Amino acid sequence: MDSLRGFVLAFSATSLFLLFFGLGQNSLWDDEANTALFGKSVWLSGDTNALLGKNLIAFRGGLELKDLKNRLIPPFQYYFISPAAGLADPRYSNVRIPFALIAAICLLGMLLWLKRIKLGSENTILFLFCLLGNTSWFLYHRQCRYYALSTLFSLGAIFFYTRFLEDPVKAIWFFLTLLLLLSTHYIAFFGLAVALLIDFTCFGDLGKNLGKYTQPKTLLAAGFFIAVTCAIVWMFNPLQNPVTSYQPESVLLDKLKLWYWNLRDLNSCEFAWLGILPISIWVFRRNPFCLQFRIVVGVIVYALGVSTVSPQPVGWSTVADIRYMQATIPALAFLTAQVISNLPWKLLPKLGLCFLFSWTNVPHSLTSRVFGEVHIPFQITQAAFLQELFFPNPEPYGPTARWIRDHVSPDSTIWVLPDYMTYPLMFHAPDPVYA
Repeated sequence: MDSLRGFVLAFSATSLFLLFFGLGQNSLWDDEANTALFGKSVWLSGDTNALLGKNLIAFRGGLELKDLKNRLIPPFQYYFISPAAGLADPRYSNVRIPFALIAAICLLGMLLWLKRIKLGSENTILFLFCLLGNTSWFLYHRQCRYYALSTLFSLGAIFFYTRFLEDPVKAIWFFLTLLLLLSTHYIAFFGLAVALLIDFTCFGDLGKNLGKYTQPKTLLAAGFFIAVTCAIVWMFNPLQNPVTSYQPESVLLDKLKLWYWNLRDLNSCEFAWLGILPISIWVFRRNPFCLQFRIVVGVIVYALGVSTVSPQPVGWSTVADIRYMQATIPALAFLTAQVISNLPWKLLPKLGLCFLFSWTNVPHSLTSRVFGEVHIPFQITQAAFLQELFFPNPEPYGPTARWIRDHVSPDSTIWVLPDYMTYPLMFHAPDPVYA
């Protein structure tokens, strides 16, 4: 028990360091700046107005706009960040801090959940070690974007889903977290909703528990959820403007190809080694109702749900927009740890194997060669991440924004090419008029 407590403390301290160290040393990039600018607009006006002072937030020529308001993207991330964005000093990137705090809450929630399910000391240590080595998880959750909120509400929905299966009266909390996820990101919501629907259908023992799941309170909560869902999607309609002009020859073939890409690129982007999915199915096949088997099915179905609603133009791409899969990283780390824990070894050799599969890219790089992808040099990815934290790579926005603040008068006009690079400058040097 003392060793577990010490490991948890070390995990917590290291995770907080990886989340917060150097968080503001790089300027916001274009998607982050878009989030921060709409957050600032919400702080000043109460709505996602595209007019911010003398400037117009019009990403991709106003793709997200209707009546000069953002009515394409679910708004929760903008309202969440609005106080920080509205009060922030534009010279710095402190608007990332609230999202990193949400990521820390996610880690705390996972620790409490592990304690609740009594996972055991060895399994807990292996899971935390795998998650700690996952550079992708920390990179996503350091950003001024929806990722941390998506993870929080996904974890919350799964937690209350398990409680709902035990006691349907608590369904209101499950539906509430799903609504918050919907208000944060439609694709993450749909991926999780499809995964939970399949899990409920296959593993919920419907025939035996149908009466329990159709209690009046449960049906009322479900009805409220459907009504609010319709209202959110009607107001923030993701279909009001086509994201691209791409027209597929076969929608079905495109979606199947994207499903394959989403699973394949879990490996190349080091969310997890791809082999962990088929190996997990094999290891836990004798007990399909166990948590591990349900998780691996859930990840595969989640990828299907994400692929179904993703606006990605498959014919113009060769890889998936893998960011839509980032909420699956804790599940993949858990599966990796669980497979390794089944080996008849002592803890130290198991940690060595966890290090190989979660801290380095060696298995991922070798597997990528099977798919004919570009060879990635072997490395300890977390070590490369630490090197970037201590010795940041140069970036264009900070020096340019400083020059604008020092040399350009407030009423001057600036034309930025390419146009997506306008928005970091608009946030960090907001006084000129951006053409």
